[in-house]
Amino acid sequence: MAEKKGNGKKVPHKVMRYFPLTPRLKRLYCSRHTAEDMRWHYSQRPKEDGVLRHPADAEEWKQFDRLYPSFAVEPRNVRLGLATDGPSSPGKDIDVFMRSLIDELKQLWETGVETRDSYNGTVFSMRAAVLWTINDFSAYALMSGWSTKGYMACPTCNEHTPSIGLNSKIGYVGHRRFLEMSDPRRSSKKYNGKPEKRAPPPVLTGDDILSQLNRIPLSLPGKHKQFGGVKRKRSSEELNCLVGTLLSIDGKSKDTDKARMDLQDLQIRRELWLYEDRNGKWKNPPASYTLSVQERIESADFIKSVRFPDGFAANLDKNVNLDTGKIFRFKSHDCHVLLQRLLPEGIRKFLKKEIRDTIIELCVYFKQLCSRTLNVSDLEKMQTNILTILCKLETIFPPAFFDIMVHVVMHLPKEAILGGPVQYRWMYPIERSMSVYMQYVRNRARPEGSIAESFVVNEALTFCSMYFREVETRFNSPDRNNDIVQNMPTR
Repeated sequence: MAEKKGNGKKVPHKVMRYFPLTPRLKRLYCSRHTAEDMRWHYSQRPKEDGVLRHPADAEEWKQFDRLYPSFAVEPRNVRLGLATDGPSSPGKDIDVFMRSLIDELKQLWETGVETRDSYNGTVFSMRAAVLWTINDFSAYALMSGWSTKGYMACPTCNEHTPSIGLNSKIGYVGHRRFLEMSDPRRSSKKYNGKPEKRAPPPVLTGDDILSQLNRIPLSLPGKHKQFGGVKRKRSSEELNCLVGTLLSIDGKSKDTDKARMDLQDLQIRRELWLYEDRNGKWKNPPASYTLSVQERIESADFIKSVRFPDGFAANLDKNVNLDTGKIFRFKSHDCHVLLQRLLPEGIRKFLKKEIRDTIIELCVYFKQLCSRTLNVSDLEKMQTNILTILCKLETIFPPAFFDIMVHVVMHLPKEAILGGPVQYRWMYPIERSMSVYMQYVRNRARPEGSIAESFVVNEALTFCSMYFREVETRFNSPDRNNDIVQNMPTR
């Protein structure tokens, strides 16, 4: 759509800049160095040893090869991941912007394109298929069509998502349902005041999902009022809700007055109920899972003192306030560093043993899950352990603590078994790329155009630099930190 200016010219509401995918894929085979890397998964990867090193080791890749043997027989065919990110994305209108990509992907799948392989000098018909989508949980709703809000927000649990209505939100509690029927924790009343008698939810198949889709009434993407479409809202700052609750960070803590009222409504954990003081004001009893002001300051001082290897994490020193013991403006990657590396040591001497041990178990779980290589047998054990961890957390934190992001943690080992190591499919490299693209902006009135122009120049220079061996390029430049020690003594 377009609107007219005073001079009669039409001005588009949106301008789409599309970089065709096919030429970029063909360029990967124009250089013998990248052409050799494109077949690494076939020629050099260790196979069938129960260890996940590459997406080709995962069940999704293998199942795709079984379903489409004509595609799998050519190791130079490309499997793609479609990534989406951006706080000002078009929302549900994204289908309009993907039209050109979909048309190109259909051609790459059905007929392929003739491509010259510089590694061995042959010409072959290159095909491509999208095997994964990479996005945060908010964008997942736009790309898949499954709403990530409401009582059935979990796309894996589907209509069996464990959820209850609370005072101001929905709490995703009730993970005892996923335990075996003979598990003694099912009969305990300390979780929500009553035993859990429901059977574990069934695992849905692809046919089950298609059957559900066939029952969906007509709906249109985009902001159509008759169908209730709205543009999504995103938070500009991310912080782990566990850290926010432990350190009582304003706006990030789940230990609020309404959370305490939920406990009273459920008639559990009476020691945490709101009480009225002599002046008629309602007070929160101190919780065993939060740190005092002095403990927060000591913990913040510990975080501030930590030094990481170059490039491992951001400078956390800038995000810590020693006066209040608060941390702020952590990027998602830094939150994972905090959760996996620092939090276990930072809370060790402040919390009760049963609380401390449970939180440390969760931190170790994430550390194992984010390893560069994964063992399938270990992931199967982690799938059982995370249920135990979540059940323990339900006895510690109020139901309001359990938003959908806490619940989906239980599905991550299964996702890793299906898709392979998480570093190939998470958002961190995408977010870092977006931060680089934002530095390309020179004209703030036309940020997209600035990014597009600089991106094309950068891509051309990168490709050309593969052919230069006499000059320093990004492919042969020395590392920023030279760890080679000269004149090492020999034995």
